[in-house]
Amino acid sequence: MTQKSNRRDFVKRSAAATAGLFVFPSIVRPSALGLGGKLPPSDRVVIGSIGVGSQGMSNMRDFLRLKNAVQFVAVCDVDSDRQKQAKDVVDAANKNKDCRMYGDYREFLEKEKL
Repeated sequence: MTQKSNRRDFVKRSAAATAGLFVFPSIVRPSALGLGGKLPPSDRVVIGSIGVGSQGMSNMRDFLRLKNAVQFVAVCDVDSDRQKQAKDVVDAANKNKDCRMYGDYREFLEKEKL
């Protein structure tokens, strides 16, 4: 059974859709849609690093240069000095103190869902 549509229904639906287009941007932040030169969160790669010696640190710095495309959330190394150094680099790049440190890769893999 099909329902006939008339001009009045069409105008009502069109007006509602147009109003929605104007209201939607005020509800959703532009950065969530990838506007304003920012990547939407769904396009950002979230990673952590296991082993942050000289080669691991070099790789990590290369990824951090990708700015908004990559977000480091954790580092793992058995050497606590290397952990701290890597965390400081990540925190400076991310402009926050959210990077987590691990000394055991098994704990890293268990807790971080990357």
